[in-house]
Amino acid sequence: MATKASTKPSRKAKASLSVVSPDPDLAAADAAEAANPDQLRIKDLLDRVAAATDQPKNKLRSVVEATLTELGRALEAGEGINLPQLGKIRIVNSRTEDQGTIMTLKLRRMQGKSDKASGENEALAEVSEDS
Repeated sequence: MATKASTKPSRKAKASLSVVSPDPDLAAADAAEAANPDQLRIKDLLDRVAAATDQPKNKLRSVVEATLTELGRALEAGEGINLPQLGKIRIVNSRTEDQGTIMTLKLRRMQGKSDKASGENEALAEVSEDS
């Protein structure tokens, strides 16, 4: 009589794993970055706004923070947001918990309108053409 071959691993075989602890400072920085690498932080936003407007970051910080605060207040009040540069934000669902307000938002961005709305004016005629 033939015996059936077992597909289960042997109980005698044990895997060994050695862990090498990295530098704690590097590990903390890598963990923070790896947690949410695709999130825009206030520092990154300030860098981008400063580059786009040729303004110093220290003057922009209060304006950017006030803008974000007002956007948050508008959403908490149940208002939708319609800003051409960002798009149209609609609150789909909202509930308040111990940690704060949890919202499900829907953002609709229009294709092609963000470039013109950002202040890049397109000339109606070439420089050499008469109007």
